Amino acid sequence: MNTQGGPTIQLKLTEADRALLNIQTSAQHIKVKYPTTIGKSGDLKTLDRINKLNGELQQLIDDYKNFIIENQKMAQDALRSMSDLDAGLSKSYNILK
Repeated sequence: MNTQGGPTIQLKLTEADRALLNIQTSAQHIKVKYPTTIGKSGDLKTLDRINKLNGELQQLIDDYKNFIIENQKMAQDALRSMSDLDAGLSKSYNILK
């Protein structure tokens, strides 16, 4: 609570930055490689299907990893914007005092 009795918002940028960095680091370390070729091509339809599924799973994992990293960057940008806004509001408040 602030001195006027209203709610306040505290930005804990260091903690948020640390959490976002952990997310980014974890996402960058996702390394799952599915074999895209099992057996000789055309030996069995089942092997062809497994190879296709493995390729699709690999693409899904790569897309998910990129999604996590992109969202992490957007969250970091949002934190920076809130911090800049907070600094500007604080400066304006102090001028009006």
